[in-house]
Amino acid sequence: PNSYERYYQDGSVTQKASPDLKPERIRTIELGADYMLAHGVRLGIGHFHYVIDDLIELVNDPSDGLNVFRNHGDLSASGWDAELEALARNGWRLRTGVSLVRTRGHGETVMNSPRYLGKLLLDGPLPWNEAWTLGLNLQGVGARASQSGNAPGYVTTSVVLRQRQKAQGGAWSLAVYNLGGGRYWDPAGREFTQNLLPLDGRTWRVRWEYAF
Repeated sequence: PNSYERYYQDGSVTQKASPDLKPERIRTIELGADYMLAHGVRLGIGHFHYVIDDLIELVNDPSDGLNVFRNHGDLSASGWDAELEALARNGWRLRTGVSLVRTRGHGETVMNSPRYLGKLLLDGPLPWNEAWTLGLNLQGVGARASQSGNAPGYVTTSVVLRQRQKAQGGAWSLAVYNLGGGRYWDPAGREFTQNLLPLDGRTWRVRWEYAF
């Protein structure tokens, strides 16, 4: 547990400290296999199982109505991953993957735990200027349970134009996140009055990096 989980309190207005928290423990089992379907084409499949004991969660103490962090039972997650990666001779790369996850926790609905996750990445050098690369990134998140209801699933798109980094010198990059400007939400924790928290809309980022 971190200092916030153990010692934060607001004078018994909404939350109290929990100095006796114990560390969480996690056990993992993972199995995976990769197959080369053709030159530059790889398929990966994996299975995983996680068990977390003494899970730290923010709960409400019925004796005084205050929120407090407790070691609140255990949590387990099992699922499958599949990933396909293809690399073309011109330097362009395609990587796509999907995860199917089932999460269980001490007889209660597990919040903020999507059943499905997906991603797609396409990137490579510009044909007319190989000193720059262009990347397209799609990420999908399935619906997730919240305090009261569900946060809908969504798919976001990002585009990144990046200058290749040299051994020495600077490199520019321009990125646009949530390219479509859609409105998406994450489930809020117990410490919030809102049920859902809005995510950032369309975001632009210009960055300059220097290697020496």
